[in-house]
Amino acid sequence: MATLPILFLILCVFASEAKIFRNLHAPPPIDVPVGRATVPVWANITQRVDHFNPVDKRTWKMRYLYNDECFVSGGPIFIYLGGEWTITTGNLMTGPIYDIACENGGYMFYTEHRYYGESQPTSDWSSENLKYLSADQALADIAYFIKYQKENIPALQNSSVVAIGGSYSATLATWVRIKYPHFVDIAYASSAPLNAKEDFFEYYEVVNDNLALASSTCPTVIRSAISEIETMLESQEGIATISALFGYVAALLHVFCVFTSRLCISNGLI
Repeated sequence: MATLPILFLILCVFASEAKIFRNLHAPPPIDVPVGRATVPVWANITQRVDHFNPVDKRTWKMRYLYNDECFVSGGPIFIYLGGEWTITTGNLMTGPIYDIACENGGYMFYTEHRYYGESQPTSDWSSENLKYLSADQALADIAYFIKYQKENIPALQNSSVVAIGGSYSATLATWVRIKYPHFVDIAYASSAPLNAKEDFFEYYEVVNDNLALASSTCPTVIRSAISEIETMLESQEGIATISALFGYVAALLHVFCVFTSRLCISNGLI
């Protein structure tokens, strides 16, 4: 039956989403040490929604953590850049970032990326608002964050700045060093995916492996469903069947049109 692979696809994705995709890129949990005297402090800084439009005066509260337990006046600033996850206190209480900062008398910060955790620039995630979820805006957030801290904490005015990140946030650390060299002196980038390319098949291998964690048959089901949908898009009858299954499917069709433009052009979809 033509629709069965698609229905299995839906079940597979929903079964996988909660335990796989939500934490796919989150950093490994850091156990908070027992008896540690200094707990990082939660704080907020006012950021602009759009750093590049002087007419847009809207602002939002960016959440961050700081720990000055090991700080020696004039010591470096270590900023752990949050990525696509909710920040937590553990990384500024133990682990490599904490150890490196304390060995160098550093002041520790941990910033939360816009649109993740409680750092929400807009009231909703509409397409119009999500245009502000970009690397350029995130880098500008970091640059302003550094400027603000140096201006408001006298002991940091002459401090060198080390930007630290892992995976996507490691890419941010590299980019912020390149784009704002007057704010960032060193980038410590762990596993930064910097080689941008059109056929990024390695990422699909990671997705495949994570889908298989939910069910060993999940990747096969998804491949079968995608093949079935591509076949259905070749005819108006098939398009009608997809519409009956999913309701209004403009967004869904757009996704498939990206990969099957010949089919979509022939059916007048793009």
